[in-house]
Amino acid sequence: IEELYDLYVELLFGEGTGDHDYDTTLIDDIQPPEGTTETNSRKFAIKLVNRLLFVKFLEDRDVFDENFLRERVDNYQDAQSEVGDLGGSLYKTQLEPLFFSLFNADEADRSSKHQGSWFDDVPYLNGSLFAPEEREREYDVDDRMLITVVKDLVEGHRLERDTEETGLDQPVLG
Repeated sequence: IEELYDLYVELLFGEGTGDHDYDTTLIDDIQPPEGTTETNSRKFAIKLVNRLLFVKFLEDRDVFDENFLRERVDNYQDAQSEVGDLGGSLYKTQLEPLFFSLFNADEADRSSKHQGSWFDDVPYLNGSLFAPEEREREYDVDDRMLITVVKDLVEGHRLERDTEETGLDQPVLG
């Protein structure tokens, strides 16, 4: 748990032991709305990563296929390579719709652009974790560290596993 927390803090804020040697942090790649305080940007970063960790928890409980988030990243990067600009960042094109338009919307109420393909595999969760807070849709996140967070922290092999069952340790979820 300490290793996970250290990686979490280092990736988000550049604090911690520095054992992981990242050149930048997630907080550096967040583009907040004008007039946002540093505290609110830090809260946004924490909530974003907590949402991603919850998706990993859903993977571990077979709600999604293993590496669901990594596939979103890989598909996004492949499309960027083939097509060029997709009209937005990984956060705006993949994660924000996942959080707010899929997890936070009943399947029957989803827009047509969020139906078919992998969108149909995403359940409605009806929980406050995926309800956007005031001005939250005005944030954006550059791809650089967000991809690293998904690959190294969320989908990476650094997460401690419970020895008796698959999935995240209960202390990690806490």
